[in-house]
Amino acid sequence: MMDMDSIINKYTLTTKAEGFSQKTIKHTVRAVKYFDKFLGGIDDVSRVTADDLRRFIVGLQNRRRWAERTEVKIQDKISGTSINTYVRAIKAFWSWMERQGIIKQNHFADVPAPKLPKKQSKQ
Repeated sequence: MMDMDSIINKYTLTTKAEGFSQKTIKHTVRAVKYFDKFLGGIDDVSRVTADDLRRFIVGLQNRRRWAERTEVKIQDKISGTSINTYVRAIKAFWSWMERQGIIKQNHFADVPAPKLPKKQSKQ
């Protein structure tokens, strides 16, 4: 069994070799590390459940932007677009782990990313 840092390093190497953009790789790694931190550290990726991802989504929906930065006084919640982007990156990472044989089953495959907020039409 590989630890999370080793899996992330393998992901980075593999996706660089496949020609993924540096921006995509960095965003995915950042999202996965955030998810790992939310769960208190993932010891065994095969034990992460769909409900873990759902709890993460709900946690993001209730979280304030920049909540960890005391000097910033923004009271807005994290945008639906940002949450959707985090979830899509995490789901892509779990799909990659399944293709690599790191996990046998991707429990996130049936968890939909939150709907994007409707755009305001310009008048």
